[in-house]
Amino acid sequence: MPEKTPKSKTATDTSDEVASVARIQTVPAVLRAVADITKMRFVVVAKVTESQWIACAVLDEMDFGLAPGGELEVATTLCSEVRDHRQPIVIEHASISPEYRDHPTPKKYGIESHISVPIILKNGDFFGTLCAIDSRPAELSSGAVLESMKLFSDLLAIELDNEATYDALVESENRRRQSDNRVRAVTDAMPGLISYVDKEYRYKFVNHAYTDWFGLKPEDIVRKTMPEVLGAEVFESLKPHIDLALSGKKEIYESEIAYRLGGTRSIRASYTPDILDGEVRGIFVLVVDISEQKLTADALARSDDRYRAFIRHSTEGIWRFELEQPIPVHLPTEEQVLLSYRHGYLAECNDAMAKQYGFSSAADIVGSRLSDLLVADDPENVAFVRAFIDSNYQLSEAESHEKDAAGNDRYFLNNFVGIVENGFLLRAWGTQRDITTSKVAGDAAARLAAIVVSSEDAIISEDLTGNITSWNVGATKMFGYKADEVIRKPITVLTPPDRVDETAEILRKIRREENVEHFETVRRRKDGTDIVVSLTVSPIRNPNGNVIGASKIVRDITERKRIDETNHQNQAMLTLAMQSSRMGVWELDLRTKTVSWSEELEDIFGLERGGFDGTEEHFYELMHVDDREAAWDEVRAAIAENRDYTIEFRFIHGEGSVRWMEGRGKAVYSQEGEPVRIYGVGIDITDRKKAEKDLLHSEQRFSRFMQHLPGLAWIKDTDGRYVYANESAERSFGVSGQKL
Repeated sequence: MPEKTPKSKTATDTSDEVASVARIQTVPAVLRAVADITKMRFVVVAKVTESQWIACAVLDEMDFGLAPGGELEVATTLCSEVRDHRQPIVIEHASISPEYRDHPTPKKYGIESHISVPIILKNGDFFGTLCAIDSRPAELSSGAVLESMKLFSDLLAIELDNEATYDALVESENRRRQSDNRVRAVTDAMPGLISYVDKEYRYKFVNHAYTDWFGLKPEDIVRKTMPEVLGAEVFESLKPHIDLALSGKKEIYESEIAYRLGGTRSIRASYTPDILDGEVRGIFVLVVDISEQKLTADALARSDDRYRAFIRHSTEGIWRFELEQPIPVHLPTEEQVLLSYRHGYLAECNDAMAKQYGFSSAADIVGSRLSDLLVADDPENVAFVRAFIDSNYQLSEAESHEKDAAGNDRYFLNNFVGIVENGFLLRAWGTQRDITTSKVAGDAAARLAAIVVSSEDAIISEDLTGNITSWNVGATKMFGYKADEVIRKPITVLTPPDRVDETAEILRKIRREENVEHFETVRRRKDGTDIVVSLTVSPIRNPNGNVIGASKIVRDITERKRIDETNHQNQAMLTLAMQSSRMGVWELDLRTKTVSWSEELEDIFGLERGGFDGTEEHFYELMHVDDREAAWDEVRAAIAENRDYTIEFRFIHGEGSVRWMEGRGKAVYSQEGEPVRIYGVGIDITDRKKAEKDLLHSEQRFSRFMQHLPGLAWIKDTDGRYVYANESAERSFGVSGQKL
């Protein structure tokens, strides 16, 4: 229930009002009678003044949480309006009532139905109200209900006026005679069987419905015992319930009993003990015929079972969306769309629907918001809800785009209807079928068709006899034939005479359900020229999986083959040049620190094929230990300065000898200016280094020879310039060899 603000007053504040009503012995029966007539679960006799609302007597079967002596803020109750106008208030369904749907009282206390009548004392003073409420709607439109309530309030007013002399209806014959007509009128107007039985099981009072049930007159029942009226067998079956009430405990039960006109009837019996000064004097009996109610409930249960079985076994998703607040149908469409997303939630569905979203059972998805499933930021979904509203809250075969538990796109075909009552949309029922697979397949087929139409490759299909059945624009561009020139013609129209057998073999493979992938061959154009093509051939199957033809993708690779041949020749010449010049190329990825070498470098370093592991560390280790740092410092400086580099370093040959290499290269940079890789060449300069060393030794021997000559010695070039002079010549000329 919604939050209430009841508060108990002190005994001195409320004892008079509560005690006055408590001394009226008919109050429990009145409260029970009101509950049974109205089918409402909270009934109260309330003292209502300008500043107070006090519960004097309470029947609470809905856990409203208010006991005798409890108080509500009078301004928050409808009883204050009854006090002001002294007129009854009847509400059957507050949330859809134009007059009360926005009233604060139903919202505050969470009630849907309400009926209250004023209790006016004999002197004209307003005492309070006899009031019934429930959180469920109730049928109160019958005039008999309101009239019964008025009679009960009149009875309470009389009892309150005479509380000093009226202690109990059934104990004092004098008081019974004064109020008998009114009590009789009230009880006879009620559909239930009402009686009063004393401790000796003797009837002291019965109403008209009671005598009519048994087909007897009042004098045939009153002052007789229950065994005499009901029979010993029936009495013994009821005695445990009666004795429980006579022990001071209220007893309510349901049973099947024989009816005098034949068959059995279902009844609900209520035995309320009549207690005075702590002593049970008898019981008030109220028996209500609930046969029709039972039949209806059983029919509803059977219908509900069939409905649940249908939903449980249906392969389609079945759902019910509720609205936390009903939506007025007179609002603009866009506002209704907004309110649907704000207040809509999944209240019920079957497991089939849950599985469509990737859940294992309905329990995993019930309670989801509308926006969780029908994504609100998708314009097509907003249009979907808008179409539902604009079509008078009914859509058939409507497609929706939603998300499953994993966030994947799902597509559903929906049939659903909204429930509108009194100008308000309350809920929607519907079914949905998952069409994601067919939707995706349809989209894929559309994309495939677009690819076939726009492809530069020739895409051709043929039947198992080798006749062409389809021909795209790419095929026309490649072979020069228009579609109407080749459709239903043999595929061999594209085959040079010397390759006809090849075409037949391809068809035999297709019949064996084999694919032909990237098969390079030659085909002939309409103008008679041959082209080199790459064929990919796949079987075409019907819905039963049987092969009915072949699909071919033909790519013209004539130019590529020419370029490949040229590249092959160029690569061969480059390889020859590199091998003859003892040169190899390499590439270093600065991000991954991996190195790619040409085969020539492996030969230069004396490694077996694959002997280099492709890492910067291995490259570094192959360099002579004394040259490593200087070489790499120069490379790093060149990278930082964005320039070429040239280095010379020694390396350890695979045979163990020390050889020389000249390295040249340059870094490549990203758009952000970061170096990403280095390309370089390595040249074996061992022979050059040896020649330079030999030349140096020769020059040193010549210099020593010239210096030891006894006379002057010098050398001039063909232009007469001195290129060498020994010490004797330098002394004789008086200048150094450098100046000469």
